[in-house]
Amino acid sequence: MAWKKDDNGNIVLVDGNPVLIGGDGSERAIADNFISDLNNEAATRRREVNELKGSLSKFDGIDIDEAKKALETTKNIDLSKMVGLDKLEEVRTDVAGQFKGQMDALTESLNGANDQIRQLLVSNAFASSQFVSENTVLLPDFAESYFGKHFKVENNQAVAYQGDQPILSMEKPGQLAGFDEALKILVNAHPNKDSILKGAGASGSGSQGSMGAASRKWSDYSPGQLVELARNDPPAYERLKQTRE
Repeated sequence: MAWKKDDNGNIVLVDGNPVLIGGDGSERAIADNFISDLNNEAATRRREVNELKGSLSKFDGIDIDEAKKALETTKNIDLSKMVGLDKLEEVRTDVAGQFKGQMDALTESLNGANDQIRQLLVSNAFASSQFVSENTVLLPDFAESYFGKHFKVENNQAVAYQGDQPILSMEKPGQLAGFDEALKILVNAHPNKDSILKGAGASGSGSQGSMGAASRKWSDYSPGQLVELARNDPPAYERLKQTRE
């Protein structure tokens, strides 16, 4: 670029402003603020360049070509195939195994709790039974060992069964029999009830005492015989208890 001059070598003025000839031959009158505008524009450009450099500095050390390749590879990945079907099945099996183990442990814990509840409810019912203490020759633990299998815990109470049917009350028709009434029904239905009930010849049923105890099992004795054996020969009774199933 050059200033436009006349034939005498003087700078040509237009409206009092010198004329500048561009590289393409175009002419432009230069106002007084032209230089300051150029300086301001240059400062703005420098500031933008510095800001851009600051933004690019976080990518120092990154190979642009390698980054492009990595991005292209990522786009072509089929995520559904990252884990094979065999691996997925293995994961399912592991999770199912862990869950089953937890459920088994919980079930075992609940069963143990249920057994404890039954032991407390049923055993306490036999221990406090008026029928057992007043009408039979049995001790509570004998009575429970023979008749406890007929009782189930339902709704936090001992319910008696004969076979698959609950025992209904004869005193209160339509209702379940209470513990003592149910036990009385079970005892009266037992083939050896005469050896169980007081005043029904119980002592005669155990006349053999400890004779033959070494060769007989718990199930071979009637409740009355067991009571007599426990009273007359405690060591023999303890040995016999080992055969109880």
